[in-house]
Amino acid sequence: MSSLYIQIQRCNSIENGQVNLIENSLNIKYAINGTGKSSISKAIQYAINDKKNLTNNLLQLKPFKYRTDHSTNNPEVSGIETIESVAIFNEEYVNQYVFQPSELLKNSFDIFINNDEYKQGMNA
Repeated sequence: MSSLYIQIQRCNSIENGQVNLIENSLNIKYAINGTGKSSISKAIQYAINDKKNLTNNLLQLKPFKYRTDHSTNNPEVSGIETIESVAIFNEEYVNQYVFQPSELLKNSFDIFINNDEYKQGMNA
């Protein structure tokens, strides 16, 4: 397995940091609230999407102290050259796939009820 060393600079409150990830594996980063987990994951996600879509979403993470400086001190993420996509298990992800307004789980009927036994009972 190959490790990636991702360098993150000037993203929200992170002036300079590094995170190590193992390619093609589930990477779990755990820490107390306010330590930068969301900033790190958003920086990686935005940088990958910017590279793919020629957008500038990473600029959303520009630290407040640099916001008036439009040409320098922009957020940077390096070390993601081989990454093509990323899935971040956050509240948005959970809401998209798990909690639905009308169901406990998305497709809960198919998962818990609509099985062979149910179908046999309906046919009978």
